[in-house]
Amino acid sequence: MKKAHVFTLVVLSLVMLLTISAVAGGGVAEAQADKSFILEGTVVHNELEGGFFAIKGQDGKTYVPINLPEEFEIDGLSIRIKANPKNDVGGIHMVGEYIEILKIEKY
Repeated sequence: MKKAHVFTLVVLSLVMLLTISAVAGGGVAEAQADKSFILEGTVVHNELEGGFFAIKGQDGKTYVPINLPEEFEIDGLSIRIKANPKNDVGGIHMVGEYIEILKIEKY
């Protein structure tokens, strides 16, 4: 009887830990989704590592979009975007913060 009691206690503990992990993980995803920001800036073409497009913000920072639409890949184009930071993305373009564009328009 004692072994069955210990087994039940272990199973209940694991279920609680898994439930807490699932709830906490959802909370983190929601917090990251709320970090969107509006940015006005200029599309710039950078020749580094074969060439890529970045955004030079009016805040003085450079951003590397992971999903800049092709029709906005124009060096010198003024744009306004809504974006999320992408801290979980890395790459060879070490010129600024990686972002995911949620909305974009010419400015």
